[in-house]
Amino acid sequence: MARDNIQFNVRYNFGFNNVFNEELRDDIEGIPQTNELLYDYNYIENDFSISNFSILFSYNREFYIHKKKK
Repeated sequence: MARDNIQFNVRYNFGFNNVFNEELRDDIEGIPQTNELLYDYNYIENDFSISNFSILFSYNREFYIHKKKK
């Protein structure tokens, strides 16, 4: 009976959701940071989403040997 276990996992999550809150872009009067970015630097945040790519590799070894009860 083999007591070793090797696992390999590749994942990719595509982000459809917009991370920036569009309501904050329209309501620039109530947020001091947005006012500074807009009026001092002429900057408006873009819409963007976050995607994730991961590779997982694991090795497990069982130290306990199972014995059948009689």
